[in-house]
Amino acid sequence: MTKKEVDTLIQKGRFPLDAEFWYNTILGLLITISFFGGVGVLIGLQIGLENYWLYPYIAILFFSLVYRYCQDERLIVYETELTKQDNIRILEETLKGLNWEYKTYSNEIDLTTKKHILSFVKVKLIPFNNGIAYNFQYYSTTRAGKFTIFLGLRTHLKRKFEKQLNATIVLWDQGLIN
Repeated sequence: MTKKEVDTLIQKGRFPLDAEFWYNTILGLLITISFFGGVGVLIGLQIGLENYWLYPYIAILFFSLVYRYCQDERLIVYETELTKQDNIRILEETLKGLNWEYKTYSNEIDLTTKKHILSFVKVKLIPFNNGIAYNFQYYSTTRAGKFTIFLGLRTHLKRKFEKQLNATIVLWDQGLIN
């Protein structure tokens, strides 16, 4: 990623929507609605509901999934008031604390291993002057559309990362990490 692309991402606060995003969105919506729609029909039949309740259920499901996909591309910016090199160092220490393997480039840090639950989430870390931008996206491992709800997997990994990032910044402020 070039410096100009990084600046544009930070300014817009989200990643550009490319062809892969739309492919994953359309297939993912169909898969998710089919699954949860089917589950909803079975539950409705078991408890004796009429079929008319299914239309609002699918509409609410559809709009909530579209909202989730739109949130998937959003960048979170953590302001640090440090230089880009210091922010890179903080991210490296954070990832070491999490035992996540990574590779550092000039404008971003990529995770290199996709072990266990990290294989379903694509993590983007972008250090810059005065801040760190990051994003945790669901990732389709099969190219068959990404399932939008992994029962809190992305949230769990993001909170784990944020907790370790905060701990690393506290250590940095205390001068324990150079």
